[in-house]
Amino acid sequence: MAGPYIVLGNFRGKFRTEQNIALSASETYPEDQAHLLQLYSGSLKDASFEPEFRPDTMARHGSMMLRSVRNIEISPSGEGGFDEPRIYNFKQLLLVEPLVVRSHTIDGRTYGEIESRALGVTDSHPLIKPLDPDHPDFEPPPLVDETYVQEEGGARDNESVKDESGGNGSGNGGSGNGNSPWWHFGWGDGCFTAFWRILLALLLLYIIMALLIPIIQIGDEECRLKTRAQRELYQEQRALDSAQLDMERNLQNAIRGYGKIYFFRNSTRFHPNSMGDNSPIDRVYRLMDAYSHRSFLIEGFHCGTVLEPREDLDRLRAMHMLDTLAQMGIDPRRIQVKGRGATPLLNPSNRMSEHFVDSASTLEYNKNMRVEVKVMPKP
Repeated sequence: MAGPYIVLGNFRGKFRTEQNIALSASETYPEDQAHLLQLYSGSLKDASFEPEFRPDTMARHGSMMLRSVRNIEISPSGEGGFDEPRIYNFKQLLLVEPLVVRSHTIDGRTYGEIESRALGVTDSHPLIKPLDPDHPDFEPPPLVDETYVQEEGGARDNESVKDESGGNGSGNGGSGNGNSPWWHFGWGDGCFTAFWRILLALLLLYIIMALLIPIIQIGDEECRLKTRAQRELYQEQRALDSAQLDMERNLQNAIRGYGKIYFFRNSTRFHPNSMGDNSPIDRVYRLMDAYSHRSFLIEGFHCGTVLEPREDLDRLRAMHMLDTLAQMGIDPRRIQVKGRGATPLLNPSNRMSEHFVDSASTLEYNKNMRVEVKVMPKP
């Protein structure tokens, strides 16, 4: 049964937007459409096939109607369309009260995942599955048999042909020795005999060529298949390596931008600018959560024992940062901590700034009172 199909199911998709962080209530919408959201892949689980597309029966406040949504994998739960999972582009897709379940920011863009109940209309034909070596449904190209076994024919028993004169060639009308070679027909001498020998040789050459040409063609086809399979695997490996390199570069850039967390003088108390939604601590947590396969290092610093005499303060700050991330849900086994002392100083003058706690008290701080989060090299 050909498409398009009308399907209803549980949707989970990946999105991106050019907007760096979420807008606050006091900010206005960007004028360059940087806030627009783009779905670039997703899945529709427990999908059922509907007889007609009626978005008006499901629309709620906060629902979104999207057009030309690409790369959605449909996993059907019943009869009516197809049985196996397929990937389709959607002409229209209604997300009923969608919810953002996770997000992170890399290079000024926001990436995340969204969940909702969804109703949509597919294109007429499904997409080809992506050739991804890490994908669980990946099937490698068929193996190419690089050998060819040829059966050898048996030897032909050649019998000598007697001369037409009979006997041993000593009688009248005979010529030669009576037992002529197999290619001598005895049909006269001279040019006529030479003609038949040439014709027989051409016939044998034609038979040999007729046998060899298919063998050569089979060998050439096997070589072409092998070369094409190797080329496709090489191209896919290059694409995979390029994507992994981009992910590594994005992670390093992001951690350099958000990885410095500041404290008050002679304490492990975070500066308020380092805490809260979209703060450096929140962004470091989202990076660690998104790159769950990587390990990190937290280095603690102080501004010297004269201004901060508390013993082992650099390591205590690093441990406090580790405990905070662990409480947010990060596995502490992925994080190492280290005290670095007072070097290097980001503020060589050690000039203090004041933070007003209330009308009667203040706290001092500078950029040397910090921890720095770094990405550990791959093992």
